[in-house]
Amino acid sequence: MPVTGTACFAAPPLVKLTGMAYDQELADRIRRLIASAPDPTSIEHARAHCQEFFPWYNDEHRHSGLGLHTAADVHHGHATTVQTARAAVLAAAYQDHPERFVSKPPAPPQLPASSWINPPGEKQTAAQ
Repeated sequence: MPVTGTACFAAPPLVKLTGMAYDQELADRIRRLIASAPDPTSIEHARAHCQEFFPWYNDEHRHSGLGLHTAADVHHGHATTVQTARAAVLAAAYQDHPERFVSKPPAPPQLPASSWINPPGEKQTAAQ
């Protein structure tokens, strides 16, 4: 029996999995969009949701798995430039107020070597 009505759009409870980033902001945004939906079963609602959600997710949301860069920065090759600018700002802050940084000078998060939604299995990697 297919799920219909608002049940088909219900957000599952969040579970923190070992090795997985826990993104509360993203989950809260999805829940707010679902809760505010006048008719979450219509194709118009689905299109409106996607038109609002994906630009935010790709262009504004800073992903913890991408060194707090946006997906667009990484995709378009701007992440290194942004990271260099962040490092300069943090270095200036450290120079002006070293007492605020107790253990070591601040540094921006490292960029990951690679980033996957669904990482390829060992067989796929070996075949490439």
